[in-house]
Amino acid sequence: MAEWVELRVHGVSGAPPTYLLDSAHAAQVAGDDRSRCFRPSDSQGRELRAPDGHLLEAFHWGRWTSGSWMQGLWLLLTPFGMVNAAQFMLPAPVSGPSRAARALAGALLRVVALVLTALFALTTCLVVVDLVAWQWLVGPPPRPVAGWVVLVGGLALAAALIAGLSHIGQVDTGRRYRFGSAPPRDLGHGGGGLAGLGDAAFFDGDPDSPALRHLHRATGLLVVAWLGLSAAAGTGRAWPGVLRWGVVGLLGAILAVVVLSGDPERTTTVRTGRAAAGAAWVRWSLVVAVVLRVLAGLAVLLALAAVLGADVDGAGRLPGLDGAVGVLIAAGFVGLTLQVLATAVLALATRAAGRRQPRPFRRFAGGMAAGLASAVGCYLAVGFTAGLTLGVQGILNALPGTQVQAPVLLQRFSYAWGVTALVLAGLVVGIRIAGSRRRRAFLARAQAATTFGAPPRPRLPAPWVQRVAAAMRAARLTDIAPAVVAVWTLLGLVLAVAIGIRLWTGAGAGGDAGDPAFPLSLLTGTSSDEGAPVSGEDVIIGIGQATLLGIGGGAVLLARGALRNEGARRALNVVWDVIAFWPRSTHPFVPPPYAQEVVPALVRRICWHLGVPDPLQDAVPAPADAAGPGPLNPAPADEVVVAAHSQGSLISLVALLWLPADVRDRVRWLTFGSQLRQQFARGFPHYVDADLLRDIGRAFHWLNLYRDTDPVAGPVTSWGHTHDGAGPPTSHRLAGPEGPQPDRIDPDTGRRVCGAEWRLLDPPPGDLALQTRAVTGIGGHSDYWRDPDWPLALDVVRGVAGS
Repeated sequence: MAEWVELRVHGVSGAPPTYLLDSAHAAQVAGDDRSRCFRPSDSQGRELRAPDGHLLEAFHWGRWTSGSWMQGLWLLLTPFGMVNAAQFMLPAPVSGPSRAARALAGALLRVVALVLTALFALTTCLVVVDLVAWQWLVGPPPRPVAGWVVLVGGLALAAALIAGLSHIGQVDTGRRYRFGSAPPRDLGHGGGGLAGLGDAAFFDGDPDSPALRHLHRATGLLVVAWLGLSAAAGTGRAWPGVLRWGVVGLLGAILAVVVLSGDPERTTTVRTGRAAAGAAWVRWSLVVAVVLRVLAGLAVLLALAAVLGADVDGAGRLPGLDGAVGVLIAAGFVGLTLQVLATAVLALATRAAGRRQPRPFRRFAGGMAAGLASAVGCYLAVGFTAGLTLGVQGILNALPGTQVQAPVLLQRFSYAWGVTALVLAGLVVGIRIAGSRRRRAFLARAQAATTFGAPPRPRLPAPWVQRVAAAMRAARLTDIAPAVVAVWTLLGLVLAVAIGIRLWTGAGAGGDAGDPAFPLSLLTGTSSDEGAPVSGEDVIIGIGQATLLGIGGGAVLLARGALRNEGARRALNVVWDVIAFWPRSTHPFVPPPYAQEVVPALVRRICWHLGVPDPLQDAVPAPADAAGPGPLNPAPADEVVVAAHSQGSLISLVALLWLPADVRDRVRWLTFGSQLRQQFARGFPHYVDADLLRDIGRAFHWLNLYRDTDPVAGPVTSWGHTHDGAGPPTSHRLAGPEGPQPDRIDPDTGRRVCGAEWRLLDPPPGDLALQTRAVTGIGGHSDYWRDPDWPLALDVVRGVAGS
């Protein structure tokens, strides 16, 4: 029995329970192998309480993204995840034109996602079918086996790998639809026809997802079928050349179904009379998708049959490959460009609504976050493709008597990535120079922050003050990350246009049209002839190839380490900790979203501690002899403090929305290292906004902790802080009077109290001689519970002490 419970929820990278509890040992007391609850224990497994007797427990959800070896392969799906999350970054519509713009942007996101699947299939065929089977194993005579045998084996292996792609992220979650049975709620509802985090429809996911899964699998298989039929047609057989156009027709049908699929967020909100029509479309689209997948499988079988017994010589490039590369790159560029433009139109149409939010909560890049995320996903996909292909080419060419060649287009990609690497390096240098100019200002702020008390006196020696200032300066570099991504996106679009123009006009291709003119030559490069002096373009191409090889090799090494070690998976899958929260929408191959399972598990645990029934009952019928929906705690606590870190603050936010209203006065919320404002309110404005945070703060007596040295998170409910040492400390508050409000500096620990938010000093200062407190490092985004203000924060959020 305990008077109150401190329930800690970790953030990204799945902190081990022992670390989360700050204990040498931890014992699991509830949950299963993925949603787990731990308490501190001694070496014999006996439970230990906190020094004041309250119950300390950790809710651990990290194995949803890094529990099994298969999740180590999720690195390959990162581009898919970026495009999938972009759907939820689109601003909510406010009018008819904005709804049309949003529908168009969503449709183009699905097109871009389809192109990424086709690009993965093409990459597989480039490596397995073209470089290995066609150019290396078939090659010139004499051959140990017939060329058609090798080619059939390569095509079959490529088809198997493409089919296996869709299973990498298909982890069985045991998902059950619980949210629809919950009682009515008053917080977190969406608007404009879109579900919010407090609506059951959000967790249902896209009803078109099963159909999209079949369509994407069919697309990958049709890429294999096209290449197989092209290779057979190249041997002089007529009927494979005719069937190739059937493959093109099937791809066109797939594209049409994908474009016509409804908005994945809108189709889940079945609250209108159009629900029946939407359900009928889902049924028919699934039937059509299954038929198209079957036809794609038959096309692959026909391609294999066409190659059987053919006179395959392996001379030159694999027939049909260059055309497929050109068409796919063109489709990707056009789709991405149109998607960015549609997002820009949507951002302009909803600009007035975005400006109603307080300035620190306004949308990234004026509402262009979805366009930036989809562009980053595409660039990463191209980087993976070029890096892997160039890496395999280098390995094969290192073998005696082997000379294989990747598509010439990859040289253009190498040049583009070389230009990108140089531009980003220039940005980094410029940022460092600009940051160094502010070194003195940050040093003064750090000195002022660590000088307090009555009378004020310094609390850290000069070397440590300098380290704190450097950490503060480095932490603020993340504020310009959206601008860097915007520059990257714009540069990528310009380079893609230049490459497209060069390929269309034939400038510099095979010497037919000569070297391209300026500025096309600057944007695409012209490598020197063999034996000629090395040119500047050669250097940039070399930088690009090194960058791409680093991407490809790094991906292989990271995946290899993640397959063998859970700690490596935790570090690698940080990106999935963030984006796998959101349901499947535009891309069906992304890993399963964990919110549908983690949120109910956290709600269930909070209710268990309070001794009340779980409001999210399983939809699966209970056995006839079951005793009820679940046992109640025989010794409930009076109060639960949910202490959530980083990504855990978003998970706990959603869990609080689904708690019964009659237990709110027994639940308190303490967040630390939270990105609720810096990332989620600005990147996902429809789901997390200032109004929701204001309401949730009032309902659960919220207190947030942050540090100036935290490079990932920052303040949430206060902004416009005056600099330390620049006069009386003031800040603006989310909940409170408008205008700057006075802050308070605690004379004992130096914390800055900004209403319902505290700025903690890092490291916690003691004295100049470092005799009253050990100072060993900068905490940054970690170790908040080791701060001397932590016990007081728990008391304040519980209302038993003042701030």
